[in-house]
Order: sequence, then structure tokens, then C-alpha cells
Amino acid sequence: MAIPWTPALAIGVPEIDHQHQELFLRIERLVQGISRGNAADIERLLEFLSQYVVKHFGAEERWMLRSAYPDYARHKAEHERFIRDYENMTREFREKGPNVLAGIRINNWIAEWLRQHISRSDMELGRFLATK
Repeated sequence: MAIPWTPALAIGVPEIDHQHQELFLRIERLVQGISRGNAADIERLLEFLSQYVVKHFGAEERWMLRSAYPDYARHKAEHERFIRDYENMTREFREKGPNVLAGIRINNWIAEWLRQHISRSDMELGRFLATK
């Protein structure tokens, strides 16, 4: 089961909050596709998440640059690490094929990473932007 987005994860920037909600929704759909074993759905969702995460991280990074966010380099490095790890995990998933264990692993990793990243790094960004 996917970890849901909750209002406690809102950082106060509507564009970013909406994107976070969309990410959690798509993760939930990915998990459902994996549990059904629908390879076409899974592949489509993996690709969507890959593209959407880049779009989302780009939006966050534009906010940071426009506001002269002092922790930009660290935050951007977290994004780059996520993208690298996501690519490795999806490559492994594609090689082994859809199975429930891999689905649970992907779900837990993505959802937990997002929840931790949002509750720490993105919340710090939200607090900083609120002062601007």
C-alpha cells in the first residue's frame, strides 16, 4: 500500500504542494499496477514518474534560485541523488520484471524518500520562501 500525501506535508507553495500530491498519487497507481502485474501500466507509470520528478525538481530549483535560497547546492544534490537512485531501481525492476516484492520495495523507497525530503528539505525551503 502506498504512503499517502497528507496536509502535514504541505510546504506553503501551491505549485510545489500540488506537484507533491501528484507524485504521491502516481506512486499509488504504480503500486496498484504492480499488484495487478500489468506490465504496460507499470512501464507507463515508471516513465511518467521519471519525467515528472525532473519537472518537479526543476520547479523547486527555480524557486530556490529566484529567492537566493542559501541551501540550494545541498538541496539540488539531494534531487540528483534521488534521480540516480530512481534510475538504478527502475533499471533493476525492468530487468527482473513486475513482481510484488519489487513493487513493495519501489513504493517504500520512493514514498519514504519523498516524505523525508518534503518534511525536512522542502519544509526548510517553504519556511525560507515565506519570509520573502
